[in-house]
Amino acid sequence: MLLRDWILGFFVLAYAGPALGCGCYRNLNGDTAELVFKGTPVKINHWLRKGDSPGGANSEMARVTFEIAELRKGVAMKKVVVETYTNSCGLRFEIGEEYVVYAYSETDLGIQWAADVCSETARSKPHAAAK
Repeated sequence: MLLRDWILGFFVLAYAGPALGCGCYRNLNGDTAELVFKGTPVKINHWLRKGDSPGGANSEMARVTFEIAELRKGVAMKKVVVETYTNSCGLRFEIGEEYVVYAYSETDLGIQWAADVCSETARSKPHAAAK
């Protein structure tokens, strides 16, 4: 196989995003999200959600506590907990980095607020490159 084929394959897999394995039946943006805010994670806890995946498999989750700097949509609050999967469908948050978060309510599963790769959630400022 040629080097160019390997490079092309890498980019297809790296940028396929939620299309590979994540059912994005809910694409969140400023119009469809129930909660939109700019905030910074101050605490991240991991926990195991029992049997919610197809086939009854368990899912590892991250419970992320944010301090809200700017509320764009939703009920006024200073802190909020947002839950996300830790697999490829979930979001990766770093403590101290600022994000714009688009969240939805999943109260039928006992989750007040959730976000995943099917949303426009992103760092609010580009990550500074290491020198």
